[in-house]
Amino acid sequence: MPKPRSPNRDKAYEIYQEHHGKIELNAIAAKLGIGAGTVRGWKNKDKWEERIFGTPPKKSTERSKQNTERSEPKKRGGQAGNTNAKGKGASKTGNQNAVKHGLFAKYIPDEAIEIMDAFNDAAPQDILWDMIQIKYAAIIRAQRIMLVTDKDEMIKELKEIQYEIRGTADIGYSSYVAKEEFDFQFAWDRQATFLNAQSRAMSELRSLIKQYIEISDPDEERKSKLELIQAKVAKERAEVNKLLEPNKTPAPTTIIVKRAGDS
Repeated sequence: MPKPRSPNRDKAYEIYQEHHGKIELNAIAAKLGIGAGTVRGWKNKDKWEERIFGTPPKKSTERSKQNTERSEPKKRGGQAGNTNAKGKGASKTGNQNAVKHGLFAKYIPDEAIEIMDAFNDAAPQDILWDMIQIKYAAIIRAQRIMLVTDKDEMIKELKEIQYEIRGTADIGYSSYVAKEEFDFQFAWDRQATFLNAQSRAMSELRSLIKQYIEISDPDEERKSKLELIQAKVAKERAEVNKLLEPNKTPAPTTIIVKRAGDS
């Protein structure tokens, strides 16, 4: 039994005819929710161009020539000698004329764009200064969060829980805890993690301070703050490195026993 003719086949031709052949086959396929290859096959088999224009379909050589012409890149900008932009001046602040393909407007949240706009007029050294203060504040805050008050301290955190349904349709169903999985963090593990994180954070802070000094001439207020931060960081880093050093095992004691008369 032959396969029944798809109703979309006639609809595709009608759309092509309504647009006098000036519509992409992909657009027809999208409207009908079918593949572009199917539409292309119908066009060739049903001879749409002959039915509309009374001419045979274009040869492959003509099509390849058209494709070559379409693939040539267009020149950017207006035509030579036009004065469309003359006397209009620069664009207003905040417009999207210079945003390529609407990248910022499409992918970056409005809140992030607003923050970026706030930094447009900021000098690099001012941005670095803010980063220094934020990084230093994060280091101090981490000390409060990761503080270990007791060597026997332990943190128990629920990682996973599984329920089991029991009962019947007559008496009803109830859920029971079938399995619980916890993560345990002991004091020594927590302290070691904290020390490693602090060591990395201090290295990053020292790098920021070095960059800031290289590109700017800090005023007296910032200079005094930098000196204070550097002194505290150096002290804390020395303490962290001392705690991170592995315990050195003392060399074994060698006992030599000599008999009387031995030289």
